[in-house]
Amino acid sequence: MIAPLDPAALRKELGLSLADLAARLGLSKSTIYGWETRRRAPSIADGHKLAVGLGLSKDDTARLLAWWGGGK
Repeated sequence: MIAPLDPAALRKELGLSLADLAARLGLSKSTIYGWETRRRAPSIADGHKLAVGLGLSKDDTARLLAWWGGGK
């Protein structure tokens, strides 16, 4: 089992606000917040979009998606 990556922690490490990341991805702050709090899981496509927006490698993308149990 791989250790999941916390998207909120990653965003904060990069010095990005919710608004910054939402603008970078073309999504709403509430969407990003819902993902970060696990109220919602992103689709696989949106999970990959998030990973690209956070500058993650392929391996780290898999760890990010593991945060939600692999995405929907």
